[in-house]
Amino acid sequence: MDLVSIVLIVIGSYLAIMLAIGYWGYKKTKATPEDYYLANRTLGILTLSMTFIATYASMWTFLGAVGGNYRLGLTFASMMMMWNLLWPMMLWLFGPRVWLVGKKYGYITYSELINDYYGTSLLGALAAVIGVIALVPYISVQLMGAGIALESFTKGGIPYIWGVSLMFIVMVIYVLIGGLRSVVWTDVLQGIFFLTVMLGLSLYAVHLVGGFGSLFTKIVAENPDLLTPGKQGFGIWIGYVLTWGNAILLPHMFQRLLVAKRLETLGKSAASLSILSGWVQTIPVFLLGISATILVPGLTGKATDAATIEFATRYLPLWLAATVVAGAFAAGMSTLDSQLLTSSSLLLRDLYVNPLKKKLPPEKETFYARLLVLILGIIIMIFALSRPGLIVPISTAGTAIAISSYFFPLIGALYWPRAGKVAAYGSIVVAAVTAIVTWIILPFPLGIYNVLWGLILGGITYVILGLIAPPPPKESIDKFHGLFKKL
Repeated sequence: MDLVSIVLIVIGSYLAIMLAIGYWGYKKTKATPEDYYLANRTLGILTLSMTFIATYASMWTFLGAVGGNYRLGLTFASMMMMWNLLWPMMLWLFGPRVWLVGKKYGYITYSELINDYYGTSLLGALAAVIGVIALVPYISVQLMGAGIALESFTKGGIPYIWGVSLMFIVMVIYVLIGGLRSVVWTDVLQGIFFLTVMLGLSLYAVHLVGGFGSLFTKIVAENPDLLTPGKQGFGIWIGYVLTWGNAILLPHMFQRLLVAKRLETLGKSAASLSILSGWVQTIPVFLLGISATILVPGLTGKATDAATIEFATRYLPLWLAATVVAGAFAAGMSTLDSQLLTSSSLLLRDLYVNPLKKKLPPEKETFYARLLVLILGIIIMIFALSRPGLIVPISTAGTAIAISSYFFPLIGALYWPRAGKVAAYGSIVVAAVTAIVTWIILPFPLGIYNVLWGLILGGITYVILGLIAPPPPKESIDKFHGLFKKL
């Protein structure tokens, strides 16, 4: 049997399983926004932890992060370790308070929470626009990864466009019909599958090199720079850490804070994720990346994003290597589905239903949500087909816009009752504009990543305006901070 046929059989079987789970989710899903977007807030520790890690560990990790370790070695691994330990801490910091107010007042998005607290309807609309702008490059990365994986593995036998299209079609179908229930249960399977494949690949790569001792001996002899910290400037290094370490603020991750069945579920999930993300995910990615420099030498630029697939192609039997490609699909789909579902909620609820005070019947709102999933998916697929550049920089810099914009308005709503809506508006605008300018127009001034510029200027704006402008309405302060006294 030829290579393309083997790949199509393996990937086809995998995608068929995803569709079956999606159909199961459809049978369980009620035609209400809360059930479609949040699975009626019923997730336990296992499902919440696995949907978090699967949503967080994307095609970015499977391809881009391995490529980052291939290029930068210990410098990249140190960044990855820091952010993979930081984001579960931020989950522990923000999660319980977000869950309390979300459960009490029925919030579905970040925008609904800050609108209610600051007493305005347009702040959330602005946040939604920023969220969609930030997510489009990140979402596109998942589809790009699918195209890269299939094209690289089959040596062009399956063109890039078909990999992008395959993932798009299957993922859109199960998100369309099943909403978050389909997403969560496919996440559980895909998260376990992804982590298992990555662990197996890394151990096998180390074995081929001759064991752990031999690996580091060869790296020291052949490419010692990989074990030398500081290959990335500190401004970029800390920028990556602060971006992905605050990933809980991204719209699709933030919604996960609202879906737990009980408050204590969030704390237990944060503890489990510090292990899953901080260690089970980080170490294998590092080992595979540096091992690939010996086993698959000579990759540069965009080609390093295909290091995982190149390794599997050269050193694994065809059927097993095709399973690795399916692992890449798992990493991408388990993030893309959540991003697409959340983007639909941003556009529908935060740019139409809430600011215009529309009262849609639940069935009609759910129908519109599904329609937006389809439209957004098509737009994102077109963007992905343009193949804009390296996976890691694209997704990180775009993500930084939302991170820096969302941080301080949420801090105020959860922890600092002094700052009002003027401070929130000022901070979100200044942070977003700064993050965009220092990415696209004046890329990373003084060698400092755009998220840091956004956080610094957005934070200064929030504090100054918070001290001189009126605070939130007293009823909002009591409504939120009075509830937090129960913690």
